[in-house]
Amino acid sequence: MPPPLRALESRLLQYLKTRPGQVVSRGDLLEHVWGYDRRMRTRAVDIAIARLRKHVEADPRHPRHLISVRGQGYRWQAELQSSTPPRSTNTTNMTDALQPLIGRQALRERLHALLDEGARVVSLTGLGGAGKTRLAVACAHERRAQYPGGQWLISFEASPTPADVVRATAVTLGLQLGGGDATGQLRAALAARPPTLFILDALPPLTDATSAHLDAMIRAAPNHHFLLTRRVREPRAGHHCIEVGPMTAAAAAQLFCERAHEVRPSRALDPELVSAIVAQLEGHPLAIELAAARSSVLSLSALLQRLQKSLSVLDRRTKTGPRLNGLLQWSWDMLSTTEQTTLLQCCVFRRGFTLDAAEQIVHVPEGSDVLDSLQCLEEHALVAVQDPDAPALRFTLPRAVHEFVTTLPAGTVHADAARRHAAHFAEWARQEWRDGVGGDAEDWRDRQLELENLHAAAHKNREQGRLSDMAACAAMLSTLVELCGPYTRAIEMLEATLSLPLQPRDRGSLLQRHGWLLLRAGHIQEARAECEAGLAVARDIDACTLQARLLSDLAYLHQRRGELASAEALFVEALSIVSVQDSGPLVAHIQGNYAILLAASGRPDAAEAAYRAALRLHVAHGDARSEGHLRGNLGTFLYQQGRHLEADHLCTQALDLHRRTGNRPLEGNTLSVLAALAHERGDSVTARIHFESALAIQRDLGSDRAVGLLLGNLGHLALHQGDLGGAQRLLREAIEVGDRVWPLMAGGHRGTLAEVLLQQGRVADAWRLVEAAEPLVRDASTLQLGHVLCTRARVATLRGDADAAAHARSEAQSIVDQLQLGPGSALCRALAADLPSAPETN
Repeated sequence: MPPPLRALESRLLQYLKTRPGQVVSRGDLLEHVWGYDRRMRTRAVDIAIARLRKHVEADPRHPRHLISVRGQGYRWQAELQSSTPPRSTNTTNMTDALQPLIGRQALRERLHALLDEGARVVSLTGLGGAGKTRLAVACAHERRAQYPGGQWLISFEASPTPADVVRATAVTLGLQLGGGDATGQLRAALAARPPTLFILDALPPLTDATSAHLDAMIRAAPNHHFLLTRRVREPRAGHHCIEVGPMTAAAAAQLFCERAHEVRPSRALDPELVSAIVAQLEGHPLAIELAAARSSVLSLSALLQRLQKSLSVLDRRTKTGPRLNGLLQWSWDMLSTTEQTTLLQCCVFRRGFTLDAAEQIVHVPEGSDVLDSLQCLEEHALVAVQDPDAPALRFTLPRAVHEFVTTLPAGTVHADAARRHAAHFAEWARQEWRDGVGGDAEDWRDRQLELENLHAAAHKNREQGRLSDMAACAAMLSTLVELCGPYTRAIEMLEATLSLPLQPRDRGSLLQRHGWLLLRAGHIQEARAECEAGLAVARDIDACTLQARLLSDLAYLHQRRGELASAEALFVEALSIVSVQDSGPLVAHIQGNYAILLAASGRPDAAEAAYRAALRLHVAHGDARSEGHLRGNLGTFLYQQGRHLEADHLCTQALDLHRRTGNRPLEGNTLSVLAALAHERGDSVTARIHFESALAIQRDLGSDRAVGLLLGNLGHLALHQGDLGGAQRLLREAIEVGDRVWPLMAGGHRGTLAEVLLQQGRVADAWRLVEAAEPLVRDASTLQLGHVLCTRARVATLRGDADAAAHARSEAQSIVDQLQLGPGSALCRALAADLPSAPETN
C-alpha cells in the first residue's frame, strides 16, 4: 500500500496538471511548489516525484503519467489510463497534520455548529495566510469519528476544469476509474461511499462549467460534507460562509510565543514586546509566524523597530510554507483592471475611509462604479468593512495589503488620487470648522477616525504649496488630538504650519490652537506667548469671535498664575464681544471658564450660577463634549464646596460623556475628582484605581501638568494609608514636575510633603518645606494657601511657636469665610482636626 499523499505532493501534482504535456524543469518546481531558490541543489523534487508515482502509476517503475525527460525535468501525461491505481484503504491523506491550531475558538464552534445543523457545504474565506486551511483541518480531526468514509484534503493551485476535479478526487481517494464517462463513475462512487468529509483547499475563482460540476458532485453525494477554503467570497445557494479574519490579541501573542520558542527554545520573551509586535501585524497568522521565524536572528525590540517601519522584514523565501507577498500577488492577479486601479487609489487613505470619501477620491472608468469595485475587493478580503451596520459605511485595508500594493508600479494613478485626497480632507476640515465642530458622541467618534487622513493630507498640501488647505487640516487635527492625544503630535504639526507664510486669519486661528494645546501640555509661559500673538493678529484683522476665544484663553492663563484681577478684566472683555456676536456655544465656553475665576475669587454663588447657565447653553446646543466638560467642572466646584453627593452625581455623568465622545483629557480629570471623592468616603481602593487610571491617560497624552498633579494625589493617598515611604517618593517626583511646569502645583505638593515629614518626626525639614511652599501659592491660589497655612499651624505647634500657629489658623479661617466654604469642604475639615488635607483636583 502506498504511503498517504502529503499536502506538498498534492500541490506538486496539481501544479504539473496545470501544464499537461509540457516539460517542467526542477528549477520551476522548486520555485513554484516549494518556494525555494530555483538554483538550489537538492533532491527534494526527485524524492517527491518518486513518492507521487506510487499514487498515480500502476507500475511506478514504468510510469505512464509522470514522465521523466532526461536533462530537462518532468512531464505530466494527462490521459486517464485504465491502469489507474487500485482503491486505497486509507481514510485520510492528512496524516502529516499542520501544527495544532491556536485560538480561533469562536470560529471552531461556529463551524461545528453549522455541520451539526446539517450544512453540507461551508466556505472558509479570508486573506491568504489567514489560517483557513488550519481551521478546516483542525475541525476535520475533531470530527474524525463521524466520517467512516474518511477525511480528504484536495488542493487546487490554479482554476481547475471539471476534468481536473475528477482526476484530483479520484487520485486522492485512490479510486479506479475505467474508460468512458469518468465523471459519471466518480459520482456513482461518491454516492455509494459512507459519510466522508472533503476539504477543497485554496479553491480559486471557478468557471461556470467547473462550478456546475462541483455542485453536481455535491448533490450526488448527499451523505458527505465539504469544506472549501477560499480567498474570494462567492456567495452561492446552499453554501454557508465563515470569514476567517485576524486573530484575537491573546491568541496572536500565544502563536508568536510558540513559534518563537520553536526556533529558540530557551529564550525569554517580554510580554509587552510580544503584544506590540502582534499589534503591528494586525493579528494575521502567517505574518505572525514569519515574524517569529525572524526572531531567531533579531531581538524582539529590533524586530519591533523594523516592523514599525515596514513589513518587508517578513518577505523572505522559506524552505517550507508560502511567502506573504506571494499570497498577496496571487490575490492581486485575480483582480480585474478596474479593481486593481481602485485598490491602488485606496492606498492613499490612512486607517480607513468612508464610502463618501472613496466616491470623491477614487476614479474608476466610465460605466464602472466605486461601490461595486469596493465590494469585489471586500469579497477578495483585500479591504474590510469595519461595521456593516454603521450608518456610514467605512472600509479599511489590512496593513500587509497596503504595503504590498504601494510597492507596485502605479504610474500617475496613485499620485492623482493623493492630490484628490489632500484636497478632500482639507475641505472636510474647513467645513467642520465652519459648522463649529459640535455634534453628539457619535459625530466625535467618526471625526477621530480621520486623524491619520488629516495628517497625511496636511503633509501633501504642504508639499503642493496649498498652505490654506494645510492650515485647515492642522486646525482640525489639533481639535481632535486635544480629545485623544498625544499633544506633542498636534503641537509639532501646528509649529510646522506656523513656520510658513500663512494668511493672517489662518495664522491667528492656529496660534490660538497652539496656545491652548501648550496649556494642556503644561507649558504655561509658551501658551501665554502664543495666545498674545494670536490676539494681536485677531485685532489687526478685526476677527471678533477669534478675539473673544483668545481673550478667554488668556484670562484662564492669568488666573492659573494667580493674576485674578487681570483675568477678570479679560473675561469681561471677551463676554462683551460675544454678547454682540450672540454665539451660544462660545458664550457658554467663556462663562464656564469665568465660573472658575469666580470660585477662586470667593464668589461661590455667582460661580455656581455661571456654571449652570453655561451648562444649560451646551445642553440646548447639543454639544456633548462641552456638556461633559461643564458637568465635570461643576462637579469639581461642588466637591471643593464639600457637597460631595452632588459632585459625585455630576462627575459620574461627566465621565460617561467623556468616554462617549472619546475625550481622554477630561476623562482623566474627572477620574481624578471621582478618586478624591472616593478617598473622602474612605474607599481607598477605588481612589487608587481612579488615580492610577487617570495617571495612565495623562502620561499617554503627554500632559506634564496633569501628571504632576496626579503623582501628588497618589502621594497624598499613600500618606493617608500610612505608607510614608511611598508618599515621600511620589510627592518628590510630583514636586520635580511642578517646578518645571506649574509652580503653584509644586507649592501645594510641598505642603503635603511637609505633612509626611511631620509624621516621620522631621519637624525642621517640614518647616523648611512650608516656608518654600507658601510664596508659591500665596498669590496664585487662595484655596491652596489655606491648606498650606493649616500645615504651617501644625508645624508651628510642634516647634512650640503657639503665636505662629494661631496666626496661621486665623488666616486659614478667613480664607474659609472669604470663599464661603461649607463644613464638608476639605479645608474646613483640615482646620477642625489635625489630619492631612484632601487631594487636589484639576
